[in-house]
Amino acid sequence: MPNEQPVQPTDPFPFRLLVQKTKRVYYGWWLAAASVVIGFAGALNNYGFSVFFLPITKELGLSRAQTSFVFSAARLEGGVEAPIAGWLTDKFGPRIMLLVGNILAGIGFILLGTVVHSYWMLFLVWVFVASLGFQTGFYTALLAAMNLWFVRHRAKAISLISSSNRVGGFIWTPLLAYLVVNEGWRTGAVVAGIAILVITVPLSLLFHRSPESIGLRPDGDSADGATLSTGEVVPRSQPETADFTIKQALKTPTFWLFAIAQFCRMVSFGAITVHMIPILVWKGQGEQSAAYLFSLIPLIGIPMTLVYGVLGDRFSKQRIIAWATLVSAIAMILLSFGNDVWLLYLFVLLYGVGEAVTPLMPALSGEFFGRRSFATIRGIMGSVTVIGPFLAPVYAGWVYDTTQSYLWALVPFFVLKAASVPLFWFLPRPRLPIPAASGPSGGRT
Repeated sequence: MPNEQPVQPTDPFPFRLLVQKTKRVYYGWWLAAASVVIGFAGALNNYGFSVFFLPITKELGLSRAQTSFVFSAARLEGGVEAPIAGWLTDKFGPRIMLLVGNILAGIGFILLGTVVHSYWMLFLVWVFVASLGFQTGFYTALLAAMNLWFVRHRAKAISLISSSNRVGGFIWTPLLAYLVVNEGWRTGAVVAGIAILVITVPLSLLFHRSPESIGLRPDGDSADGATLSTGEVVPRSQPETADFTIKQALKTPTFWLFAIAQFCRMVSFGAITVHMIPILVWKGQGEQSAAYLFSLIPLIGIPMTLVYGVLGDRFSKQRIIAWATLVSAIAMILLSFGNDVWLLYLFVLLYGVGEAVTPLMPALSGEFFGRRSFATIRGIMGSVTVIGPFLAPVYAGWVYDTTQSYLWALVPFFVLKAASVPLFWFLPRPRLPIPAASGPSGGRT
């Protein structure tokens, strides 16, 4: 942000100054490394709820639709809150939002394991404490930070976070399943909450609001194009052509087509995330083996996410997203109609490959709309797309409660995912009618 002053020697976190002074590594990569660890802990939200789904349902005497509604309400809350969290992140920088969000997420899991003894307590704790924290800290703030600190390497930086989240899913899912089976789901929830606080809070202190705030430029480039980290001469960060204000972004057809494409693609994600273990149990797997199969999805996504990150910085992000979404749609067909174990493993393989492309969507948003109001624009887009992930888990639970089968939940999910493929493929690049000032401006519109 152009008018911000460089950090003075009184900075309370001298480790950052030590790293900055060495100039051997661009400070953005240190933040990317911190984000990787935070993303690892964030997997407890993405994959933990599915592990807790059946034991919570049984202990509280709920239907699957009721339990699904809690997760769906958290998605809806995230969509409503996302524009506000995005605006606050653009205005005050990622650090404060990371601290607030990570503390709320950790406390939310601890409360889940200690005070939840009724449906409404489950609803209040998961929706207004745990989910609020994850949406604010692990999603909005981390993505905004990487978009601020990187342009040429934006897709790679974001893919590192997503990859670490999948590493976390591979590790946390069987670990939580073991704790749930042997110690109870409440113990698993408390352990998860403590892990989140211990891992994420210290790392959140390392974040500055932008490279300009400490006298740097995105990707470590200097004003004349020399890379500060190595002295190597490279072009300035110029893949993006303009920074859109919020109003300018909302006036483009690209924003709304992008939102619709994400809606169609992400409808199934919410339901699959919540119901994956119950679906595999419906297919004849035991809970422990279902958790193992579920954990293979993020494991497969680890290398694929990194591959997509490298490809996304070199080729068309939207075409890569379209191809990967097609693979994911084929996987949904296998899950819908396949019952043999080998077909379930093939589903896991294809679904893991297809869903690993997810980090290219915020990277594409940054490429289209710039750095200026990235978090707010993403938040508004999320409030549009959240309707599908809000309804889908409840719908899937209702279908199973009514028919004792997930089939007619999975088929519509496949249709919508397939419909998003041409939307991504033909998504037009937005045009800015009035040139905006270059560089982020802290969310000012």
